[in-house]
Amino acid sequence: MRNQRWRPSLIPAVIRGCIVVGRIAGLSGGKAIFDSVSAFARSRRARRHLLPLLKAARSGDGPLRVLDVGGTANFWRPIIPLLDGMNVRITVLNLEPRPAADDETFTYVVGNACALEYADGYFDVVISSGVIEHIGVEETSVPRYRVTPLPNRDELRAAFLRELLRVGKTIYLDCPNGAFPIDFWHSDGPGRPRFHSLREGFLPTFAEIRALVPGARVEALSPYQRLQFRQAAQHWHGRLLARPAEWYLRWMPSWLAKSALNPFLVVRIKSAVPAGSPANAAAATPRRAAPGSA
Repeated sequence: MRNQRWRPSLIPAVIRGCIVVGRIAGLSGGKAIFDSVSAFARSRRARRHLLPLLKAARSGDGPLRVLDVGGTANFWRPIIPLLDGMNVRITVLNLEPRPAADDETFTYVVGNACALEYADGYFDVVISSGVIEHIGVEETSVPRYRVTPLPNRDELRAAFLRELLRVGKTIYLDCPNGAFPIDFWHSDGPGRPRFHSLREGFLPTFAEIRALVPGARVEALSPYQRLQFRQAAQHWHGRLLARPAEWYLRWMPSWLAKSALNPFLVVRIKSAVPAGSPANAAAATPRRAAPGSA
């Protein structure tokens, strides 16, 4: 009888103790714990998502040239040890300087992605993660997160994609799906759901991306391994749905990946006319070859 009375009384005490420990961790070491989880998530995404993309683009004995539009070195560093022998050169392009120095793998460039100073087909792979939705819109976070599309939004986005296709042989583009009614990436707080109208004019749909690059080969891929649910895991709905969502994305076919049932678009784009061909060269605006290019 004594044990039967003791066990129920122990349960609330354990719960209270966990709450206290959780609060202490949140006040003192919570950020370190979260940073550790974030680093693990980045490493896992890099190994399982980025590495296969690079290996698929590998051809010949020369360097594999990669352009990351709007990215950072931290996005890539987890897989650098795995690239041994692949001879990869990664150019990270941003509108503003980043506090980093060039090395044998990374080159940091300040420039406009709509007017790149590289020769046609210079890069084997171009990656642009979470950029296109911010082109051609005005965003504000006061008092709430809000987006207003500009009149020339589509022209700006089309020019952006044309330039990426000009300098790159294969483009990988990702962003939240505008056809999905909930946005987990742009809201008043990380990972919080933001319900939006399908006519909001902010997040592109697969059909809209395809319409921006007429004649190109556009394919929707499952975001499996691209999404790690790191921000959503800070909320109860993310912890509840992370595992079912992972299985759902794992078996997602292409037709479903382009539909409104996919929250996050990963799109592969290839020009119908190979970069460097006479037809493509005639249509392209002349650019100065990149330093060190042939």
